[in-house]
Order: sequence, then C-alpha cells, then structure tokens
Amino acid sequence: MKLLLITLITLLNIAAFSQEFLSVTKSVLPNSFNSKYLGEVDGKHYVLNYNNNDFLNETKDLDQDVIPPKTEIQLLIFNDQTELEKKVVLNYEYKFQDLLFAGILDKHISLIYTSRKAKGTVVDNFDLDGNELDFSLLSEEKKDNFILATDSNTMLLHFTKEICYVYDNKLKNIDKFTFQTDSIIDLVNYQGGFLLLHRKENNVELIQYSKNSKITRLPIQASKTWICKDPIISVDATAPEKFYLTYIVGKVVGREGGWNFVDTRIDGSMRSKGVSITIFEGIDQIIKERTILFESSIIYATNPNANSEQSLGCINLKNKGVMNYENSLILLLEEQTMKRKETINPLTGTKKIQHSFGYYDVILIKMDQMTSIQNFLIKAYESNMDENQFGSFYCYFKGDKLNILYNQSYIRENKHKLLKASLDRFLEMGEKSLVDNFNQHDLNLVLNPVRNYVKSKYFLALQNGFLDLILLQE
Repeated sequence: MKLLLITLITLLNIAAFSQEFLSVTKSVLPNSFNSKYLGEVDGKHYVLNYNNNDFLNETKDLDQDVIPPKTEIQLLIFNDQTELEKKVVLNYEYKFQDLLFAGILDKHISLIYTSRKAKGTVVDNFDLDGNELDFSLLSEEKKDNFILATDSNTMLLHFTKEICYVYDNKLKNIDKFTFQTDSIIDLVNYQGGFLLLHRKENNVELIQYSKNSKITRLPIQASKTWICKDPIISVDATAPEKFYLTYIVGKVVGREGGWNFVDTRIDGSMRSKGVSITIFEGIDQIIKERTILFESSIIYATNPNANSEQSLGCINLKNKGVMNYENSLILLLEEQTMKRKETINPLTGTKKIQHSFGYYDVILIKMDQMTSIQNFLIKAYESNMDENQFGSFYCYFKGDKLNILYNQSYIRENKHKLLKASLDRFLEMGEKSLVDNFNQHDLNLVLNPVRNYVKSKYFLALQNGFLDLILLQE
C-alpha cells in the first residue's frame, strides 16, 4: 500500500510538471545539433538545420587542394502544436566564405554571408515557405567583418574594421559610428536602442545607442584590488529603464587587480571570491554599486573532486546574469569547465577543434536590502556540448516558484536525464523531479533559448538524432 501511494504521488508530480510543456512530437534529424530556432510568425515556427554548422568554425586551415562541400541548409516549419509540418532546402546563390547571420527579418528569412564569387557581403532573402525572394550586395566588405543582432533581431549591427553600421529589421541602414574593438562582450535591446559592452586591449567600454540621441560611451573601470572577469548586462524585466552590469571578482596569485579576459572555464589560476553589481537607470545614472563577497556560509567548490586548494574560492565560475524575483535580484553563476582538443588530419591537413564542457554547481545569490547568499548544489556531471552558448541549465518562474531545468549525466549508464528543481522565494529547494516525457532518448542538451529570442517561450531540445520544439507554459 505504501509503495502504491509513493508511485501515485510520483505520477501526479510528473503529470503536473508535464502540463508546463506542450506535448512533444520528436522529429528524426541526422544533424540535430546543427539546428537554430529562428522564431515564430503567425503561429508557425521556423528552424534552420545545417549539414555542417558554419557558425561553429570546427574546420580551419584547409589545404588549397581540399574543396569543402557546399553547406546544405534545411528550413524546418513547425505548427503551434510543435509538430514538424515541412522540410525545405534553401537554394541560396553562392557558396559561403563565412556565414554571418541567419534569421527572420520583416517576416522573411535572411542569410547574410561573404562570398568570393559575389565579391563582398551579400544578403539572400527567402519567403516563409523557403522560396528565394531576392539577392543583393549588402556591402563591399569581403572579410574581417561580422554581424550581431539584438534580441528578436530588432536591430542588426554590421561591424567592419573601423565602422559599426546599424540596420533595422528591414535591413535599412539607419546609422553608423566609428568603432574599433577586440571583441564584443554583450549586446542587448534597451529603450528603443541597444546597450553594447566591448573591450579594446585591456579596457572595457559600455555604449548606449538610441535613434533619438547621440551615442553615449562609459569606460568601465576595474578594481585595483580585485581581478575582474566575465561582465554581463541584464535589463530588468519589470522596470525596462533599469539595467545591471555584473562581473565576477577574485584573486590570482602574484597579480594585482584589473580586467582579465582569459576564459573563466579554462582559467585554473583564478579563485572567485564574489560578484560585483552596478545598477543603472540609463548609462549616465548609477543607482547603486555593490560587491558581494562569498562568505563562509557558501559551499566553495562543491564538486566531488574538490581539493583543499579549491576550497579557498570557487574556480571556473561563469556569470549568467541577473533575474528579478519578487523585488529581489537573483544573480546566477555556474561552475563550468572546458577542455579544448585539436586534431589534424594527416591526409588533408584539416584541423578540427572539439570542446568538451563539464558542469558542476549552479550558484544563486539573492540580493535584497540585506545581502543574503544561498547556494543550490546540483550533482556533478559532464556532458559534451557543441558550442559555448549551449548552457547547462535554464531558470524560469512559475507562480511563486523559481524552477531550474538541467541535464544530469549518468556516466556509467551513458545516459543523460532532464530534471527540474523547484525553489521557494528563500532559495530553499522544495522538490526535484524527473521530466519523464523528455527522457525517451538520451538528452545531450538542456532546454535553452537562442540568444536572439530570449523572451520566447519556445525552445529547441537537441538530442542525438532527434530535434524537439517545446513550448514552456508559464
């Protein structure tokens, strides 16, 4: 009787959790990991699938005698019941030199790429059925240029060596400004324009752009005491004029403070000691600056392989930004490692780069009037990922609960399971449950929205040979 009761409760919990998702129809796809969700138009959902992913840049330094195959791109069309309705091959004009952008602009699908044959950067437009509409030269830039899009492709930024061109979602050039950078760190929509965080040499700069005013630039000064890493911008979901700049602070033996741009996932010398947060209401109005140090109450380096040296501070922390939760701020951090492996084919000279990611703890920091720090431990696991934008967990709110979806790997059984943990407003874990209907096949990737569609409730779950479109019902 007791066993029957436990089974019934378990089934009820699974059923209740399953109601958060629309029923899933799994689609068999050989290159499932090379897929990108584009978004929704009039109740239809659009996904691109590549036979080889040009965004990953896995092959480099090809011999001149080797002719890489032309990339085949399939357009996958799903209905609102997440069922795959149609597959169409996109017949674009020229072979890619570099694929710079693929997405939905003004209710049509656009590919922007450089091509030797086209002698510049070109845009190829298709309708929502996959038929080619038109083809044109976007610019005469042939190389060393790239494109980034803000959330939901509201604006496209075309970066050349010295100029940033601003386009709206109809690919109309609306502005340009002088701009040189070593790398773009973050880019988000803000107040009808955007916020851009970038670095040049060892300096970090925050830029606010608006159509109705001049560009405002703000140098972000690093502490002389702390090593500062991994800055991220987060716009407040409840007060859109407010945004946050967060970064990790720590110590490196033999080094004073300042910015350090070594990837946190491979930097074993850094011991993270806390998080710095600056609250803005516009780039020229700072509301509050605070550094939250990890106290003895937090469990440092809680992965099972931690040693005494690691207990001096968290290692390999990745900053995941800020969420607003019942007038509190939740800072998300993740302990994450990365191994990089290069192999060269002796026959062709092709270099292949592979990344293996290991995920351990999710650390949640709740910031109220009185700073309190909680740590939520997820059992250590490892899972192979194709690209660093593929996160290992996803947080969302349902009612007054904060839910975390994450993958957990069972190495001996070679299985990956999707689990959900539910936390209350005090970040105390209430329950942990298995998402049963997603575990019919090995899951290698936790649900995670594409960056350009951060506000979307639709996600792709990429599996070994399967692709799912999922609606997360809040």
